[in-house]
Amino acid sequence: MDTAEVPCRSCGGSGYSDAALAVKIAGRTIADIATLPVVEALKAFSDDSAIAAPLERMRDVGLAYMRLGQQLNSLSGGERQRLRLADELGRESSTYLLDEPTSGLHMADVDHLLGLFDQLIESGKSLIVVEHNLQVISKADWIVEMGPGPGKRGGRVIFKGSPKEMLRSKQSITGPFLKGYLEGQDWRRSRQWQASGPTVRSTDG
Repeated sequence: MDTAEVPCRSCGGSGYSDAALAVKIAGRTIADIATLPVVEALKAFSDDSAIAAPLERMRDVGLAYMRLGQQLNSLSGGERQRLRLADELGRESSTYLLDEPTSGLHMADVDHLLGLFDQLIESGKSLIVVEHNLQVISKADWIVEMGPGPGKRGGRVIFKGSPKEMLRSKQSITGPFLKGYLEGQDWRRSRQWQASGPTVRSTDG
């Protein structure tokens, strides 16, 4: 059965009482603020460091478009990963474990996220990333490739080493596609991709 949503008779669906809505910050009610995307909220609260700091971290992980009041159950897995990362960036963590953080991201946002990863590494942090994105794989210091197939047909380490070593490996399934990516080829149209298809897509990372 589909989820049924019925607006609250007391708040009209805003989620806030009349008393809460009577309070305004920077000329906006809490309901108004909840509809703002992060990038707009940063402009509105740039003078308040307590508010701006977490918003800047959300922007830095590629969530500038997200509305402040957006429900968590509407987020993709990648968005939830980046939201948690934004929260962790405000703490003194030394190691970050991320599961497909590029999921749903535009290529420009992936570039931005990789820049953030570089900053974390340069500051002495460690990143463990589970990822299929070839751009991310190409930037790794060390790669562990699982396979040879998906699900029950996988689960074995078929390669471990640097990206350069992966390019030379005869065991790696991802290696030929990484080579094509680095050479600017349309690797999705390659004969090997068409022959291997879904198996390859689910084994790298």
